[in-house]
Amino acid sequence: MPSGWGDTFEENIPEDDLVSVTRNALGELPYLSWPWTREIIAHAGPRIQRSYYHYRNPGSGVVVYLLDNGLDPNHPDLLHAKVADWITTSRFPAEKWTDNYLRHPARPHGTLVASKIAGKLSGVAQAVELVIVPCRNGYGLQTEDSVWDCVLKTYDHIKKNNKDRPCIVNFSRTLLQPALPQTKDHPFLNIFPVMERMTQWVFKEFEKLSNVIFVCAAGNSPPESKIEHFPAALGRSAEYKRLVVVGGAQEVDSVWQNRFQFDKSIVNMIWAPAGSIVSACLPDPRIPQNSWKDYMFYDIKNEGGGTSSATGIITGILASYISKTLDEDTKAHREINLEEHMDDAIAMLKWLSNIRVLKDWAGNPFNSEEVPVAWNGISTDKWTREDQQVVENSIPFMPPVVSKPHPE
Repeated sequence: MPSGWGDTFEENIPEDDLVSVTRNALGELPYLSWPWTREIIAHAGPRIQRSYYHYRNPGSGVVVYLLDNGLDPNHPDLLHAKVADWITTSRFPAEKWTDNYLRHPARPHGTLVASKIAGKLSGVAQAVELVIVPCRNGYGLQTEDSVWDCVLKTYDHIKKNNKDRPCIVNFSRTLLQPALPQTKDHPFLNIFPVMERMTQWVFKEFEKLSNVIFVCAAGNSPPESKIEHFPAALGRSAEYKRLVVVGGAQEVDSVWQNRFQFDKSIVNMIWAPAGSIVSACLPDPRIPQNSWKDYMFYDIKNEGGGTSSATGIITGILASYISKTLDEDTKAHREINLEEHMDDAIAMLKWLSNIRVLKDWAGNPFNSEEVPVAWNGISTDKWTREDQQVVENSIPFMPPVVSKPHPE
């Protein structure tokens, strides 16, 4: 059994009815709630290093559309996930309540991403409602028609069923590649410009849905590779203000550095951990099922990661921001403006990620390789008094990080 497995537990904070802490949390989760780098937090000792502060009922009231391979609802990390609907797609649909195991039998992709969003031990927004939209057909193939069917049916479902609820579309796939055939001899094959215009039109229609944020992966190619696939490439235009593009970061010498594709011209580019993470998997099929243990359903130190898992993390953090502010407005009997909540969530995501990058007095990062990795915004004044004292005693020269209601 892996060291530290099985001793995770929740602890409520009496002084704050919105915040809880997970002790002995797994993988990258604690880092998501630290205002500082791992190098600084290392001085606070193992208790703080494995504590993950988060909002209670994270993601409550938010609908997440998971556009992926499908979902295995019997995975231990997802037994308590709220699956609201399954949308059948493609002319030859995938079997309902399954994930696609053809390429990676031990790593069901849709289940992995769902676990980063709503997983009991590896997720960040366990209270969201999931709507599963398979992008692959019954043969296990992702084709242009199957993925477009997936995207368009998501749009229709939101309009019909959830137009008055906050929705996040999680898309850890690619929609359109520029490598489609184009020749002078066969003009009818020059379909990429036409498909590009259609893609732009569809995503402008998504932008008109003021209750929707679309979160997509930047891609897993090397950092020097240009982002040409859609919808990520649309992120260069400010027209798509609720399109968030997610890059993957890897920790190197206590500094989070970009690991995969990125483009500094993308308006809403954000990073999440994509290496040394905890992720859902399946036990080695060579092991008899009667010998399976719960810990075998998790890759505790997934070095591979990728922007797919990073996208799930960002979706979960956005859902947590939204549910927290909705809860505050409801308790204060304020009128709820969904468009304002969605735009504020993106602004908060970018602001909180940037303020914990260590900078000099001139505002320049100490390390030019460091990228802004998402932080859930639980500042130390929300921690238990005992943990605050540990930080004050072990990091005496670190200025306190306190809550701020809105980004500047």
